[in-house]
Amino acid sequence: MHSMRYVRILPAGGNAIMVELGDSIDRLTNLAVHDLAERLLSSGMVGVEEVIPSYRSLLVLYDPTTTDFDRLSAAIPHLCLDQNEPRYRVRRWQIPVVYGGFFGPDLTQVAKSKNLSDAELIELHAAREYHVYMLGFAPGFAYLGELPEQLQVSRKASNPVVIPAGSISIGGAQTAISTLAMPSAWSVIGCTPVRAFDPDRAEPFLFSPGDRVRITAIDSTAYDGFDSDQWLAKERARQQEEP
Repeated sequence: MHSMRYVRILPAGGNAIMVELGDSIDRLTNLAVHDLAERLLSSGMVGVEEVIPSYRSLLVLYDPTTTDFDRLSAAIPHLCLDQNEPRYRVRRWQIPVVYGGFFGPDLTQVAKSKNLSDAELIELHAAREYHVYMLGFAPGFAYLGELPEQLQVSRKASNPVVIPAGSISIGGAQTAISTLAMPSAWSVIGCTPVRAFDPDRAEPFLFSPGDRVRITAIDSTAYDGFDSDQWLAKERARQQEEP
């Protein structure tokens, strides 16, 4: 039988509450955040309008004319269960990436700072299955963790520069795929032809919190001839076949 996990509820203005499910950033806490989001949305709880998950907490927006802080803070903890796996379906993505050179201008510098060859850095980065902790900063921008400790680098001390959409960057314990041309102080080690954000798609954001991402290294020739729509159709079909 499941038991209630650690939960701390704080007011966040006149129509929102913050539900904290831990005091550290880790995968199990993050899974609990997304599970709570799913439970709240499917519970039909009166007054709940929107939920916004982050690394270790969930912002719950509510209608103050139909509910209040006291009612929600009493009801929500009963939905917060200890568990190791989410109850919702996890989607897995295989993302093609060209590393280094024009596509990843910071790769060689990062490799040297870690006493690695370019090939060793690429192997380490592509060997990990990453967890989508949250979306933020830009439309559909997914924060992916965790990087192998050997690849963790600080953000650049210089002013941010604009990086192109699709850039694969690393900073701290995270890696990310840029969805738009945007300023960034992270180190860019590669680029993907996959469109992680497309406002013309039925689902504009490719990733959702809780998804898993693996990376496949490709060369620039495959990048130039890449068909993003065909790739997406194949990924959707593969995901449907997974248990």
